[in-house]
Amino acid sequence: MGLAKSGLRKIADIISNKELIFSYLLCYGLIDFLSVQHTIRFPDSIFGFRGELILNTIATYFFCTALYIILEDNKSGNSSLIKKGFRSFLRKALSLCSIKIISGIRILLGTILFIIPGIILSLRYIYTSEVKVIEQINNQQTLRRSTELSKINKWRNIFACIIISLIAILISIFYLSFTSSIGALESQQFLVLYINEMFIGFMTLWLYSTKYVAYNDAKKIHDLTEEEL
Repeated sequence: MGLAKSGLRKIADIISNKELIFSYLLCYGLIDFLSVQHTIRFPDSIFGFRGELILNTIATYFFCTALYIILEDNKSGNSSLIKKGFRSFLRKALSLCSIKIISGIRILLGTILFIIPGIILSLRYIYTSEVKVIEQINNQQTLRRSTELSKINKWRNIFACIIISLIAILISIFYLSFTSSIGALESQQFLVLYINEMFIGFMTLWLYSTKYVAYNDAKKIHDLTEEEL
């Protein structure tokens, strides 16, 4: 629980950052607007579900990239996200997409073939997002680096992520159940679902801020160990 609290403190450090607010509104405001519209338009179709999933995945990757850049800038006092330019940001976001696809394929193949290797790989690749965006090394080095860091505190990271995910799920279920019981879900479907998506966006912010803290803790311990050797 301590790691999850540290993630919240990280959010408090940057909550007034204009670039964070803009990134949040862009990814979980505009894209969630389109996502909810898509869900309402195709409520029962596979295409509707896939469309929402694709939109939310795009939003998460771009927001995750922006968040890590902002957190690193806040820590080091370097130039802002805007000053670094959109091209630099886009390159990092696309590189994050590429490593997630590569690691995802490996995990999927491992799961399909023997199940256990898929679980092992998912644990090893827990820091691929952080390593790729922050350290900007090639994909093979990213996978190897994530494997090294995961040996230090992967279970602490996973436990914190589970806590945050459970909180998000429980609040979302309660919210949707309550709005349904008073008839708001039927009469104000778009507004109810949009507020829920924005809430999920905040929980995603908390989740990735926590993962960032865990990554830095693991990196610090790893680097100290390397220096001693």
